[in-house]
Amino acid sequence: MVTLRKILKSSNSDYYARFKEIESSVISVMSNSRFFFPTYTNHDFKHLTNVENIINDMLSEEIKQDLSDEEIFCLLSAAWLHDIGMIPVNNEKDEYDSMTLEERKIFAEKVRLNHNIRSKCYVENHKEELKLDDFEADIIGKICKGHRQVDLGKYEDVHSKTNVRLASLSAILRLADECDVSYNRETTLSQEGVDGEILEEHYRIHELVKTPVFDHENRVVNIVAISHVDKDKDLLIGRKKKIQDELDSIIPYLKKIGVDFNNIELDCRMDKKYIKKKIILSILHDEDIYFSVDSDWIHKNDITNCVEELKCDKKVLEENNKYCLTEDIELFKEIFKMFLNEWMDEFFFTKHVETMIEKSIYDIEKKFSAQFNREERKIRINLLKNYPTAFYILLFVDEIIKYPSFNISGLQDGELLFDSIISMGMFNDIHRYSDNIHFENIYEDFKNLKFYDNNEVEKKINFYKTYSEV
Repeated sequence: MVTLRKILKSSNSDYYARFKEIESSVISVMSNSRFFFPTYTNHDFKHLTNVENIINDMLSEEIKQDLSDEEIFCLLSAAWLHDIGMIPVNNEKDEYDSMTLEERKIFAEKVRLNHNIRSKCYVENHKEELKLDDFEADIIGKICKGHRQVDLGKYEDVHSKTNVRLASLSAILRLADECDVSYNRETTLSQEGVDGEILEEHYRIHELVKTPVFDHENRVVNIVAISHVDKDKDLLIGRKKKIQDELDSIIPYLKKIGVDFNNIELDCRMDKKYIKKKIILSILHDEDIYFSVDSDWIHKNDITNCVEELKCDKKVLEENNKYCLTEDIELFKEIFKMFLNEWMDEFFFTKHVETMIEKSIYDIEKKFSAQFNREERKIRINLLKNYPTAFYILLFVDEIIKYPSFNISGLQDGELLFDSIISMGMFNDIHRYSDNIHFENIYEDFKNLKFYDNNEVEKKINFYKTYSEV
């Protein structure tokens, strides 16, 4: 692919040399873009490189050749300068340091909302060091400003050395900026200290999207992505709508320069772990795999391949033309882990898991050096059937507690720890899985657990009763 950078280098050495200086100048200062926004997605070298690459993918070879040297210079320069309004200027760092936390939030939000305008001002105020004349600074500044929010209908073509199609170049930059949602933008390091809500909204999308693909023939921009859990779908659909809304607002200006895209589409596939979990749930609930798993984002071939992989791993068995799950304890533990983040209630409260609890109880007792009689064991099995967290901790305790000096097999009172874990699981799961838990017979069973302080047991039972009534 011939890039705008290569075209400029071969056709106008002066423009190319000055663009390279602008690029170097931006790189030297854009590391400060996180000063006001430590929890925001990056607006640094990676993002600017991505935007330039997306522009090259967006434009056909004919459009690239149709652009004048001046338009290419201004578009590339604006691509690298469009977020420079994010950085502190003048004495803003000192002012920011003296603000309260709430004042900083308000100030940072104001910078974010107006960073396109700030970028325009930066270009105009630094035109000498950027080696831009008045016309160039005006054009590049307006393209930077036009990369978001601005009504491009108010932009007229600019006649300086050539006819610069200002609204169209701004529209190209706006769409390219909006399409930079892929994994190429973010790093794990940049997520440190970011709260969960911001991670979901601004960071997770970059883990899911592989690349935007510009289908010129069908006039579609495909957002290629891999989804891992159900809530990923909502995130991707929401982002697709956001890009579509932006595209709808600039279509006339893109068409004016020859860029002809009408729709944003999601080309999304569910990853193998998701499909395998769906297959396992179908088997557990005695449903047809292809009927219950198939969706717009899952192809039948993917289902078939995942079934074969589960069979090869011996997690799924085929008997008399019917699928069932393994009863091997170690393989069951691997299956159990698959559901820790999603659909645990659909997986856990099934006959198969009940069977595996009964089958694994002796191994768990041995791990804890616990010795329950048949009636005591029955009480604990019945409790564990209701509490996924309790069973999980008991089943994986040696993995969860990794201190080398902690040897549960040497406990003098393994039954006490065993029952304490059940109690802890009950406290957690009574809230998380309340729809699946039945309280009628639990209170008497709970009294039979082993504790140091029976008064504490009574308090817990009363708490559970109160909670269940609420």
